[in-house]
Amino acid sequence: MASALILACSLCACAQTTAEKPLPPIRVILHFKETLAFNNAAFLQALHDQTQAQVQYVTAVSKDTHVYRFQPPTGLSYTQLIQRLSNMPGIAHVEADQKILLP
Repeated sequence: MASALILACSLCACAQTTAEKPLPPIRVILHFKETLAFNNAAFLQALHDQTQAQVQYVTAVSKDTHVYRFQPPTGLSYTQLIQRLSNMPGIAHVEADQKILLP
C-alpha cells in the first residue's frame, strides 16, 4: 500500500513538472491598423504587459507589419498568447510566423 502511494505521488509530481514546462519561443507577425514605431521600449513593454511573455522585436515586413519573438510564460499556450495580442487596440491581425514552422 505504501509503495502504491509513493508511486502515485511520483507520477503526480512528474505530470506537474511536465505541465509546468514553458513552451519554446514563437515568432508572431503583427499587422497594425496604422503606421507607427513599433519597436520602441514603451511598445515592447505594452506587449509584455498584455501577454506576460518575454518579447523581442525581430524585424519589419512593411510599415504596418512587424515580427516579434515571444517566450510565453509557463501555463500560457500559443493560442492564448495570440488571442491576447488580438485583443490589443491598434492591432488589425495576428498570425504565427509559418516560415519558422517549416523544417
